[in-house]
Amino acid sequence: MARKSPIAWALTHNNCTITFDITSQYKPISIHASFSVWIAVGQEMSSRDALRRLSRKIPTPPEVDQILESLRGEKDMSVAIVASALMDAALERLLIKRFKSKNKELEGRLFQNNGPLSSLNGKILVAHAFGIITSPLAEEMHSIRAIRNTFAHGKLPVSFSSEEVAREVAVLRLARAPKVALDGVDRIIAIETKNAFLLAIRIILILLDEFEKKTGSADEILSGALAEDAKLRPNPA
Repeated sequence: MARKSPIAWALTHNNCTITFDITSQYKPISIHASFSVWIAVGQEMSSRDALRRLSRKIPTPPEVDQILESLRGEKDMSVAIVASALMDAALERLLIKRFKSKNKELEGRLFQNNGPLSSLNGKILVAHAFGIITSPLAEEMHSIRAIRNTFAHGKLPVSFSSEEVAREVAVLRLARAPKVALDGVDRIIAIETKNAFLLAIRIILILLDEFEKKTGSADEILSGALAEDAKLRPNPA
């Protein structure tokens, strides 16, 4: 009777331990255990891929509005990280819209893993360099990125009341946008720091959406919008 090879024998007897020559030395190997580990690793990698796909899903405009509104009642860390993620996603969508190539594989290599556009910093730098966003807007987005990083990577508790965070939010020009006319003078409305941060995010999302819908550089698009706005304003008496 022909003797089965150790590997063939092990495949039909999963619970046994066999020995065979790998590197000129006999070592005990459990084929069953090896297969179990391989299956477990495969399942773990599959779960990670699913999590990556989930994290890369971009919300629709109605979902963005709903998320921003719900963030008003959330803790400061959630506000900083989630709102910044919405800005990151909107900028990524704008960049993809401006790409000449529509190759999905290339797109994945740019935005995933350690691709040149995988970080928010990389997205802002490239969008700024190609005129896809304006210089002032790039500065605002870098400030928001710094605030987000402080919340995400800080080793001590951080809030919008923290002196350093409040100071950075205070320099956001978009957060100082709301004004009200009192006695014929425009006065800035005082806004809580967290709400000012959310307001800046909301305005940035509106601008990025406008840049995505139109062609030309960001400066050209804004100049055209300001010119149209001027036409609609009533002439002073």
